[in-house]
Amino acid sequence: MHRQTQGVLEQMQEFATDVRELLEAMVDRTSDEGKHGHSDLSDRIDMVIDRLALYDRTPLGSRQSAAELERRMEELEAAETRRQFRPWFSQQRFEETFRGSRDELLERYRDLAGYLVGHGPVIDVGCGRGEFLALLGELGVEASGVELDGDLVRQAQAQGLVVEQGDGLARIARTEDASLGGIVLIQVIEHLSSQEAAEIVLLARDKLRPGGRMIVEAINPLSLYVYAHSFYVDPTRDRLIHPAYLQFLFTEAGFSDVSVVWRSPPRKDDLLDLDDEDAPSQKANVDRLNRLLFSPTDYAIVASR
Repeated sequence: MHRQTQGVLEQMQEFATDVRELLEAMVDRTSDEGKHGHSDLSDRIDMVIDRLALYDRTPLGSRQSAAELERRMEELEAAETRRQFRPWFSQQRFEETFRGSRDELLERYRDLAGYLVGHGPVIDVGCGRGEFLALLGELGVEASGVELDGDLVRQAQAQGLVVEQGDGLARIARTEDASLGGIVLIQVIEHLSSQEAAEIVLLARDKLRPGGRMIVEAINPLSLYVYAHSFYVDPTRDRLIHPAYLQFLFTEAGFSDVSVVWRSPPRKDDLLDLDDEDAPSQKANVDRLNRLLFSPTDYAIVASR
């Protein structure tokens, strides 16, 4: 018998035992008909106890439901395996193609790294190839990273960066309270579940020391431009997170200062434009469309503990 199926059946048997004991205790309290007047209830409970006793005596392996339960569990496991995304291409090549070269990323994130000067040690969750860690190192900020992809971990380690392979939330959770100066998530939070996104904010509250900072960069859902460009490029990204919601999470968690930094404006060539002789009202409407369609494609939450 499948080990998981066996475990489920054993738990069911234990539950049946607990229920039977509880019902027997109820019978004891309702057995005095003259005092309590519960004879009908007592008879019904006796019937349930008899059925539970029969179930409890039946060998686990001989129950007809065991094979069916095992079959259904195997089908669920197979379906879950099919849903998992296991790309045959390397994450490194994906990063190079769609996020940019190392030099481009170093230039893009230099300003964000500046927010963490004097805020070490820092943990970079989902650090990828380690560009942000390298920037922190240039600024003299003690930092380490955690990354799920083994190839990216090895590439970062080859540069002398302190990076471990593993789950970012678990890494932060095992850190001593009030021991960190900074936590960073660059284009990572959209890949977490809604529950994980909420939990990591609470974890940051506990693990950051007073004055510590958390930086979360994400794609901006307020810019319709992103839906035709960056959002659908990544097959592992299922949703975007509204900046107002992230601000709410950090504020509710007790962070003292929470601000939004708008980043990565679209190319000027993509914006709508009018000739100089066009009416002011037309220009105003075009400006409104540009704000809706071509707002900055990224934003960063900078939250201080």
